[in-house]
Amino acid sequence: MAILKIISHGKTSAGTRRLLSYVLAPQKTEPHLCAVSGDFQGEEITPNSVFQSFKRIRQLFGKERKGSRTYTHGTISFAPGEATPNQVAEFASEFVEQAFPGYQALTAVHTDTEHVHAHFVIEPVSYINGIMLHTSKNDLERAKSICNDMCRSRSLSVASKGHHADGTAFSEGEITAWTKDK
Repeated sequence: MAILKIISHGKTSAGTRRLLSYVLAPQKTEPHLCAVSGDFQGEEITPNSVFQSFKRIRQLFGKERKGSRTYTHGTISFAPGEATPNQVAEFASEFVEQAFPGYQALTAVHTDTEHVHAHFVIEPVSYINGIMLHTSKNDLERAKSICNDMCRSRSLSVASKGHHADGTAFSEGEITAWTKDK
């Protein structure tokens, strides 16, 4: 079961650099589990090469304005043992190409926790026409639908409302609340 979360939207170059360094940290991932979709011109995937590629797109279309979004960050998490790191890498790459066509996106699988998960960082300026990515409620529902369809096509379980990640139903009166720390 893939759990999709859109975590944050950045607005500074420093924030983008920090996020790329975190996502590509060698203690969390390996080079063969990282990919960049779209118009990536770097020889190898490093925080700086991805940052420069994202920046090049914004400059090309005149979208380097102070205070404008510099990334959209999300994760796709899988239950322990449900998918291998290579399967998650393939899933994440296919997901960003379907959900965010025309936008450059970094994907990196983290294997440092019991549940394998992929981070994706999207450059919000299209490398095709310079249109800014906007993620409305409908866009997020569409992304969730794409993720669920991809799970079904791979015979993976699909998350359902009112159930834990392991598929068991919430107990009556059980409250589940999530914060940035949980």
